[in-house]
Amino acid sequence: MPNEIKQTVPLPKSVGLEPTSVCNLSCPKCPARSVNQHPEKGFMALNDYRDFLTRYPVIRKVYLRGRGELFLHENLAEMIQFAAERGIAITIANGTNLNDATDEALEAVVRFGVKAVRCAVDGATRRTYEKYRVGGDLRKVIRNIKRINELKHKYCSPFPLLIFQFIPMACNIHEIDQAALLAQMLKMKFEIRLNRFPEKLSPVEREKIRRYAGYADRAEYLHKTKCHFFRQLCPQPWISPRITWDGRIIGCTCNNDFGYFPGNVFTDDLRESLNSEALIYAREMLMGKKPPRKDVPCCHCDCYQAMCHYKNWITEDDINNRIMMIEQDLV
Repeated sequence: MPNEIKQTVPLPKSVGLEPTSVCNLSCPKCPARSVNQHPEKGFMALNDYRDFLTRYPVIRKVYLRGRGELFLHENLAEMIQFAAERGIAITIANGTNLNDATDEALEAVVRFGVKAVRCAVDGATRRTYEKYRVGGDLRKVIRNIKRINELKHKYCSPFPLLIFQFIPMACNIHEIDQAALLAQMLKMKFEIRLNRFPEKLSPVEREKIRRYAGYADRAEYLHKTKCHFFRQLCPQPWISPRITWDGRIIGCTCNNDFGYFPGNVFTDDLRESLNSEALIYAREMLMGKKPPRKDVPCCHCDCYQAMCHYKNWITEDDINNRIMMIEQDLV
């Protein structure tokens, strides 16, 4: 039986906020392109952002993440500064493409101590990069990364940690070693994010991926570990809920297509919204205490479906370990 976990939650110390759902690229398999459940596009109002963080001073960490390219937000520098002046740690956590960034925003990232910036690159040459990052320009990305490194030197700061994200695909696997070298040259941490779609890769190519990530794809990861690749995100509805640009609650980072939970954090009480009947039921589902319910977004998620299959429900240890990682800036 799963360990006993409270069904209701206090105000969280961390949240995931989506500055924008608008993107400047047209990556063919990106979930942000889906309009099944989240068709609306827009930018978080600066006043809503400021008011939200002011009303809930218990929040000490904000993950800027979502379906869009956050550097497109014209007020990103102000958002970062506002948080920093209140002692709120910022992490850019969800794979910015870093094609279009103002000097003001890049300087704010370093000057105000953003903890980490994850950059979705997925290639070592322009030709390969542009096969997937359609509409992007690798030269601009590298220029912006170098600018961040120059600013880190200027401010004598170790932050942000720069992460070079590489999703292995048939179109780029031949450059995986070259990409790792490029990341090293750019003073970035090289990380593999396993592909969520089946790819036609040879045994040799799959072995290349295993050398870096331990597994060739998410299906292999699931088969060997009995856990979904993103299962570690399932505690977010307890400790770090994800909120869209317009204040709606989608619970966790994996919910791109499955609907919203009740409430709006910009107009409603945050604690009441996080303890709506639907979110309480979702947490009970993730603990294995309640059966799936179609109106609860988690019901349609691959993570939850894998959890049902292997009966590895969320436990108190899962939540406590995630809290520890957040507090130690490990995620």
